[in-house]
This record gives sequence, structure tokens and C-alpha cells, in this order.
Amino acid sequence: MYALTDVLQICFIVDSTLSMQKYVKPVQERVVDTITCVQNKYNGLTIECAVVSYKDGGILPEVLEFTDEPQTVEAHLQNLKYNGGDDFTEDVESGMKGALDVKWTGKYKMVVHITDAPSHGDFYKGIYFSRCCEDVSNLYQIT
Repeated sequence: MYALTDVLQICFIVDSTLSMQKYVKPVQERVVDTITCVQNKYNGLTIECAVVSYKDGGILPEVLEFTDEPQTVEAHLQNLKYNGGDDFTEDVESGMKGALDVKWTGKYKMVVHITDAPSHGDFYKGIYFSRCCEDVSNLYQIT
């Protein structure tokens, strides 16, 4: 059971490459729906959300640090610029690393990844993905 002083943090990792531009509205709606659903399920628990939006081709992710104001998250999503990603696979690694770098302080943690394409990696393009494996395993430990 949780205490009303506990915090649940949700980090939304969002693919913001050009191919996702057609999903802008559904992404915003699903994020808001997720926040509302969690708030309803855990009534009284403080919910904080962060957004890490990644592109492709070495562009650093855009990060909104944790906030307890859903309207701030929604405004951030409305202002995202969708570009890059000239190939089928995307730089999911930078999104995962960005999620590791946000300020996780809550007792309960959740990550939601929203994308329309798989990650770069051996299976897709022959690009070896191991340099992120240790960081990703750390991500799984904190969630």
C-alpha cells in the first residue's frame, strides 16, 4: 500500500521524428489519458511526469523535467517539433539515456515509450547497440 506522501513518477519517452508528426494528436491524447488513469487509480498519490523526446542522427533529446502539473506536460507535447529520422529505425538509445538523466526522486517509477519505429541495432542496420546496455539495465532497476 502507498502513503499519501508518496510520489509516483512517470517518464514519457516520445519519438519526435518526422514520421511521428501524423500522430501528434493521438500522442497528446494518450499521454493525458495515461496521467488521468493513474490519478484516478491512485487517488491522493502525488503524480509527477517528465517527457524525453528523441530524434535521430545524434540530436540530443528534448527534456521536460518532472512536474506535478499535467497542463505543463500537455503544453510541452503541443510545442514539440517533429523532424529528422530519414531512415526506418530511430535513435531510441538517446531517449532511454535521457530517461536515465531526469531527476528520479519518487518512490514509484514508470516509463512509457511512445514510438512508431524500432531502435537502431544489429537486427535492423548492423549498428551495434551494446554501449547503452549497462545504462538501460540501470533504467530497469529504477522502474
